[in-house]
Amino acid sequence: MGRFALNRLGRTNALAAGYALYLGITDKIILSGGKTISDWAKQTLPPERLKNWPSEAQLMKDVIVRRFGEMYRKQYGKSIEEVIEIDDASINTLENMMNTINRDPSIVDSKNTGVLGEHSHVFRAEVISRLFSIPITARGKISATDMLREVATTRGKKSYEEMLDYMVDNLNNAELRDKIISELRYTLGLTNEKYLTYWIGYFVDDDNILVTQKVLSALAKNEKWSKAAREAFNLLKEKDGIDIDFDQFVKEDLTSLKEKPEVWNKLREALKLLKTKYRTMPPDLKNV
Repeated sequence: MGRFALNRLGRTNALAAGYALYLGITDKIILSGGKTISDWAKQTLPPERLKNWPSEAQLMKDVIVRRFGEMYRKQYGKSIEEVIEIDDASINTLENMMNTINRDPSIVDSKNTGVLGEHSHVFRAEVISRLFSIPITARGKISATDMLREVATTRGKKSYEEMLDYMVDNLNNAELRDKIISELRYTLGLTNEKYLTYWIGYFVDDDNILVTQKVLSALAKNEKWSKAAREAFNLLKEKDGIDIDFDQFVKEDLTSLKEKPEVWNKLREALKLLKTKYRTMPPDLKNV
């Protein structure tokens, strides 16, 4: 089903991820993507089919299993489904990263984690990974389009090469141009201190508080970012009466806060408000 229900980018990511598993580039993948229904499906399928429509992550898994399942079993002696995890609950990459860490905290500071995605998305995915204390090496940054182009070139598949070239041709591909502008917008939100509250509130869901500790410590070492953090927490004190001294907090061992429920709950309430009430989105660059 995934072959027909996924958009072109989703199919490309799925094929590249499956190929990476088959080649042994990685021994596990986490597929992320919520439920999106294409216009053709809405127009042609009955309501009961749409109600049970699978998520993008499930559709990508379907493509991988159908295309690489038998080859993988012959190569490794087990089902490829054993090394595929699904995250279809996250609504964006920030949430996906936090949920991934909660599921497997060992990836923090690990040098064996990588990102694979659509060509224009890989850089932002890397920025988010580093923000969440997951270092990505050059070898761990994989453009799905580039990977499949190498395969197409090696096998002399000219038509596939042309299709993949079009997918990264921002002069003639209007959809790609819009995607690049969107990626630039959200990357700005991650790299400019003015938009600290665009992302920092997501650490409210940090079950281990390990990453939150690292992020606050990193902010404290940067003059511009630490100033933005103080301003954010001062706003909470002024508007909502939540008194958190940023400079004092970064000196604390946050992992011990669970033993102090009143302090732990105050921090979580602060992060929750920064994620919802006071979140500052980066500007829409189409209008700049």
